[in-house]
Amino acid sequence: MKTMVLVLCLAFAIVGIAYAQEKAITPAEAAKMIDKDCLIEMKVESASMDKNKSNMFLNSKPSFKDADNFTIVVRAGANEKLKDKHKFKDGPKFFKEKTIQVKGKVSTYNDKPQIVVDGSSQLTVIEEKK
Repeated sequence: MKTMVLVLCLAFAIVGIAYAQEKAITPAEAAKMIDKDCLIEMKVESASMDKNKSNMFLNSKPSFKDADNFTIVVRAGANEKLKDKHKFKDGPKFFKEKTIQVKGKVSTYNDKPQIVVDGSSQLTVIEEKK
């Protein structure tokens, strides 16, 4: 009985570790995962704000119009929290050319893949601009 309990405990521990160490995928892989949660890692090639200066758009390609662009949409509330956390004034300038990881559900807007960030904990800067 003790052996069985030990085996079950080890099995749950291994599953827990595997779940906690989710592997980041590329924008191209994420684009095939519409309506699924994933962890994406990408270099921000271009960035901008909407006309109201509330939502920020972080793109995997130099132009958001590129056919295989993946966009991270950072909503106003998350944008403000990221601004406080990283002490930047200009979000697009801060994020451009940085490598980020973003966790969230892949959706589409105008047939282009995106992840919408509503909370600052969804987005992590993993490589500072050099």
